[in-house]
Amino acid sequence: MDMSDTVLFESVEKFIQNIDWGKTEVPNEVICLIKTNNSFRTRDLDSSASDYMVSFEGSLKSQYFEEYEYVCDNDKPIRSAIKTKGEYWIDECFSGKINIFSDTYIDFSNKDWYVLFELSFINGFLVKSKCVKCTKSDNIDRKTDQSDTQECFINKRQHKQHFLCNKFIKIYINCYARPIMWLVSKLTNKFPKFKKALLGVFVPFYYLF
Repeated sequence: MDMSDTVLFESVEKFIQNIDWGKTEVPNEVICLIKTNNSFRTRDLDSSASDYMVSFEGSLKSQYFEEYEYVCDNDKPIRSAIKTKGEYWIDECFSGKINIFSDTYIDFSNKDWYVLFELSFINGFLVKSKCVKCTKSDNIDRKTDQSDTQECFINKRQHKQHFLCNKFIKIYINCYARPIMWLVSKLTNKFPKFKKALLGVFVPFYYLF
C-alpha cells in the first residue's frame, strides 16, 4: 500500500513562479497541467497518507480533524464509533528537504511526464524550490491497458444487466433466490463465515444480484 503523503499549495501559481528550473527543460503545457492538478506526492515526511499544505506565505501545514465519539439516540456510545469534523491545519516546524512529484499522470504529446521538485524548508518555512528531474516515457501501452480494462468492465456490466433482465432469471431471483438469501442471512447472523458457503450451495449466481 502506498503510504506517501499528499502536498498541495495554497497558491500553486506562486510556487511555479519561484521554482529554480536550472537546466531542466519542461514544456509549458506540462507546467500548466501540473498547476491545474496542484496535488503532489512525497515520501520524505511521515509516510502516513497525511495531507500537507504550503500556505501562500510559504509555511508548511498539516491537516487535522476534530474527533468525537458518536452517540446514538439512547445516549450510549457506540464502540469504535469515532467520527471526525472541523478540518483545521497546524504549522509544522520542519527543517530539511523533501522531494515532491505529481500524483497523477502528466499526459502530454502521447507521453507521460515525470517532474520531480525539491523543496527546502527552514523551521517550517519554504525557502527554496527547484526542479531536479524531468523525464518522459511513451504512454501508448498504458492507455491501451486502461482502455482494455475499462472496456472489459463495461462488457461485464452489460452482460450482468442482460442476465438480470431475463424473465426467467427475474422469477428465479424474486421467487427463490431472495427468500433463501434472507433465510441464510438470518440463520448465519451469529456465524457470518458460513454465509458465503451456504449461499454458494443453495443460491447459484447470488454474487450477481
